[in-house]
Amino acid sequence: MLFNKREVQTLTKWFRENIKDNGKVYTLDKDQAKIVLDSHKNVLVTARAGSGKTRTIVAKVSYLITHEKIDPREILVFSFNRKARMEVNERLAKISYRDKLIFDEIPAVATTFHAFAYNMLGGKDSIGDKIISEAEENKILADILKSKKTDADTLITMKEIESVKQFITRAEQQFFKDYHQLDQKIEQLESEDMKQVLHFLKEVMDEYHTGLRKMSKINFNIMISQAAHDLGKSCSDETVKNIKYIFVDEYQDCSQFRPLL
Repeated sequence: MLFNKREVQTLTKWFRENIKDNGKVYTLDKDQAKIVLDSHKNVLVTARAGSGKTRTIVAKVSYLITHEKIDPREILVFSFNRKARMEVNERLAKISYRDKLIFDEIPAVATTFHAFAYNMLGGKDSIGDKIISEAEENKILADILKSKKTDADTLITMKEIESVKQFITRAEQQFFKDYHQLDQKIEQLESEDMKQVLHFLKEVMDEYHTGLRKMSKINFNIMISQAAHDLGKSCSDETVKNIKYIFVDEYQDCSQFRPLL
């Protein structure tokens, strides 16, 4: 969507006159103003680090709430981690419109994919202690790796465990719909040595998943995939049914299945 110079100037002037960030005038450059004005259904913003992407998201959310009169409950911002989530919410808490704060307290507009999936699946009441702890996960993997050693007295190092966990995490994020695709990818490799290593890791992953099921446990990737599956079946859940505007901060850091939420 193209905006003429007058439209951009009008918006930046409106921000200067109406919006303040912690008591200071909220200024936007012309590119940020264009993003705030853009009303396309899908908008991808590509910009260098430190260019103000998060600031622009905060500006867009503030504009929707104050100028467009959108209910904050209809807006959702996905942040990369808890620290980024807190930053967005705390920055929104400092935004004022015509010298009045737009929120009475720190809002929950921003969340993480993990927190969103957790709440969507029922939170503590439904999930409880089903999410496996790091210690439990390490023990499962150590036991699996030890069972595959020819020398039963050989110690399993944390480096080995972490390497396996990295493989499992990436495999779960890329092939969560069909792990047979992973087998096919491995078979397409030219290096027989690499095939052997990856088939071994895939075998460990399968046993790991079996161990989780026996313990009635899930990990964070499984939790997100379950939420994505449920969301695909129905949008009646209170967590999502009212959401009309979704923003993703640091979209490039998302795995393949997080956008499904």
